[in-house]
Amino acid sequence: MFGKFIYKLTTTKIQIEQITKRVVELFAKDNCKYLELRTTPRETSTMSKKEYIEGLLDGIRDSPISVRLLISMDRRHTAHESLKVLEIVKEINNPLIVGVDLCGDPAKGDFITDMKPALLYAKEIGLKVTTHLSELPNVDQETWDILQTRPDRVGHCIYLDEKSTKFIKENKIPIEICLSSNICCKAVNSIEEHHVKEFIDHPIALCTDDIGVFKSTLTQEYEMVENGLGLSKQDLFNLSLRSIDCIFDEAMKPVLKKQWLEFSNQEFENK
Repeated sequence: MFGKFIYKLTTTKIQIEQITKRVVELFAKDNCKYLELRTTPRETSTMSKKEYIEGLLDGIRDSPISVRLLISMDRRHTAHESLKVLEIVKEINNPLIVGVDLCGDPAKGDFITDMKPALLYAKEIGLKVTTHLSELPNVDQETWDILQTRPDRVGHCIYLDEKSTKFIKENKIPIEICLSSNICCKAVNSIEEHHVKEFIDHPIALCTDDIGVFKSTLTQEYEMVENGLGLSKQDLFNLSLRSIDCIFDEAMKPVLKKQWLEFSNQEFENK
């Protein structure tokens, strides 16, 4: 959620709260109904990591839409550093924190040594897990090692080999699809070449990745898949409805599905 530029501007708990509210407002304006924000806790001379997380929670409290937090585990960090953050999350014990996210420079760190212990501990304390996966070519063994921890979702999945693709499909592991991000970062040249086509009937969720960096709203992501794959409005609605099954807050699933079906009755059946 927060890039290096934003990090420089957010050095206190109140600033974290304010920027979080602003991000939520952007998604609410785009008619988003449920949002999972992810960010890596950091500390400054005026703010601890615990205060950082508390600032996030203050920022989403009383939001106009349903917002949940994912605590990011940066691949550059050691297992010890990530486990310390998870201990803070456990201490805070707030139900709005629903999961953790393995992210960061895919060329950094060793999964088995630096990241696997934190992901397993996150599951142990009741958090869901999503991991960036196969963002670089020739990382098939690491991809397989990550999949063996049974993540609840995976992201990107650009360079999957046949073995991992089969595992994801057979286990119906939801995939976070970030079209603008993948094209912007030159992982693929166009949506026509994007692997979203292969997984269009698999559990997927269209995501913005980082709205501040890639300048793309969720609406624009849906427009990209609409235009690139020739989907109808009904197809887009069905894609959006199915993505509810990918979210981490189980209690919100029936609530959101009810809203979606009410919209469907008004939008499609009365025409």
